[in-house]
Amino acid sequence: KRKKYTFLLAGFIMLCFLCSCSKNKPGSAHKVPSINCEYAFYNFAVSGEDGYYLLCGNLLGYWDGDLEHLASPLCKRPDCLHDTDECSARVPGGFDKLFYVDGFLYVFGSIGHQDPVTKSEVFPLWKFAADGSSREQVLFASELPQIYTVFQDKVYYGAYRENEEGKQVYSLFCQPLQGGEEVRLWES
Repeated sequence: KRKKYTFLLAGFIMLCFLCSCSKNKPGSAHKVPSINCEYAFYNFAVSGEDGYYLLCGNLLGYWDGDLEHLASPLCKRPDCLHDTDECSARVPGGFDKLFYVDGFLYVFGSIGHQDPVTKSEVFPLWKFAADGSSREQVLFASELPQIYTVFQDKVYYGAYRENEEGKQVYSLFCQPLQGGEEVRLWES
């Protein structure tokens, strides 16, 4: 457990150093061309078209890059207290990785739901509009993702699962971001 916290602290310090080396002037967000690909071990903050998106626990935030301004929840409702799952900035069971791809934010939820057809537990991938106007579940993973990335309109994720013989194995899966069949690509 201590190793995990040490690794997280080292990652945060590295992130701070990388941010301080930026050639952008303070207060000016830079344009990011869409390459439809993201990868990092932990993505708590990603840059978008006009600012930065932050994943703080179960809440998505937005910061315009101006040092005079604070980050605010990515929610369009002026009367929202951001304390229930009705808030469009909330990520029910939010995971530790956030992706910005082609104007949308993606994050897996770590709280499973029962699939009505198979009766097995599935884990949702949430899609958020970059302006905070919408949130929807776009697909479900059959196993809790341990690590995942987005590449060319697909999400790839690895998870531990029990195989047909009852043995614990690690599998790599792929699914289109628009939903569709989950494909198992590899298994240890």
